[in-house]
Amino acid sequence: MKKIILPTHLFHDLSSQKVITAINNFQMKKRMNLLAMVQNKHTFIEPTIKKIGFHVTIPFMVIPHTT
Repeated sequence: MKKIILPTHLFHDLSSQKVITAINNFQMKKRMNLLAMVQNKHTFIEPTIKKIGFHVTIPFMVIPHTT
């Protein structure tokens, strides 16, 4: 019998910092291999996603939200 290993994920809330600052501070404290975000059209996060790509030091994946 083979064991199935499911990927693990965690959610963290860093509400007292700007998004880019929070991501960079968090990646220094916790070991992260990838930053993934879901991009919805017409949301406040869209301009932030464009800025994050130039300021993070780990691989960054943007997943388009489809309806």
